[in-house]
Amino acid sequence: MSFGAVVWKLTKTEEQDLLIIERKSRKNRELDEMSKGVNIVKWIKGRISWLGHLERMEEDRMPKKIFTQELEGMRRRGRPRK
Repeated sequence: MSFGAVVWKLTKTEEQDLLIIERKSRKNRELDEMSKGVNIVKWIKGRISWLGHLERMEEDRMPKKIFTQELEGMRRRGRPRK
């Protein structure tokens, strides 16, 4: 559910929709144990806040280097063998 959430800008209605979805999914014990009772809207806003912090960070800091790093090489075509 949180895949790609770092690029969201949440409006009030979207926050309410996410809270409704979260309440419906809370009936599942596994999800409740995984989230440990954390509100999904607060979690997403925290991730967005961290991304803003990372964007403003100096270029020589390690987290910024890792975030802006270009990967070398190419993947093979097709399905991985294992």
